[in-house]
Amino acid sequence: MNASQPFNIRPYLNKKIEKKMIIRVIVDEQYAELLKRTVISTFGSCIDFIKVQPLAYTHSVKMWFDVTLSVMERVMNTIMRVFQR
Repeated sequence: MNASQPFNIRPYLNKKIEKKMIIRVIVDEQYAELLKRTVISTFGSCIDFIKVQPLAYTHSVKMWFDVTLSVMERVMNTIMRVFQR
């Protein structure tokens, strides 16, 4: 799955098919670890992977969260709450 194809249908062992979505966030590197820990501790089983890539010549980080659509809105709200602290 890549950024140009944000949806992916993936079969699970229980024969249930769930749609996935990638949430891409660009944050300052000082918030990246806090954001990663918060999202994993809250939604650990609903997230397939988290990719972190530093952006060249900046102090920013690009993060990708692969989440199920059923929790996507809650993950987005959690991300926003991290920055409101």
